[in-house]
Amino acid sequence: MSGGEFSRWLHDYLRAQTAAEPTGDVPCGDCNACCKASYFIPIRSEERETIALIPASRLTRAANDNEPKWALDQSYGGSCPMLVDDACSIYAQRPRTCRRYDCRVFFATGVGPGSGPRTAVNERVWRWRFDYPSELVVASQSAVLSAVAFLQRCANLINPAPTNTAELAKASVLVHELFLEPTTQTDATLAAAISH
Repeated sequence: MSGGEFSRWLHDYLRAQTAAEPTGDVPCGDCNACCKASYFIPIRSEERETIALIPASRLTRAANDNEPKWALDQSYGGSCPMLVDDACSIYAQRPRTCRRYDCRVFFATGVGPGSGPRTAVNERVWRWRFDYPSELVVASQSAVLSAVAFLQRCANLINPAPTNTAELAKASVLVHELFLEPTTQTDATLAAAISH
């Protein structure tokens, strides 16, 4: 399956991660593997339209980084409670977390999303293919892979360090520009630039 041109995907992914309101759609087709993968789905308090569509019994309070949020309470088997007849029943007002989810990040970083309930996501991930129309685009991909290797090797120097494969994949894309050119910086200097 075509994930499009890598540089365009990279630009759109970075924009979606930093935008107050994500734009663009992932070409999911009829795939809903992520909806069945036992993902924790936080919902910010300001997502009032989304919260209004979710039954109170399916919402739970969650705290993350001292910011109170709501979260979807996963139904039996790890499926999102808003998945009805294999389709999102609140798609137009789905949570911001869902709008930002793009499983192509796992393919781009060579990091799998996990096993168990994420097996179907894994199957989808490894079918993606990007186009690399220039050496500059290939260099961007190489920088992402270098970021993955660095984050894995120097996790003890990074604060906060990625704690799961999703965080590792996302962080690698967010910091890839540090790895576009060969560097003489020490691991500690690079880790300090990454830490926040």
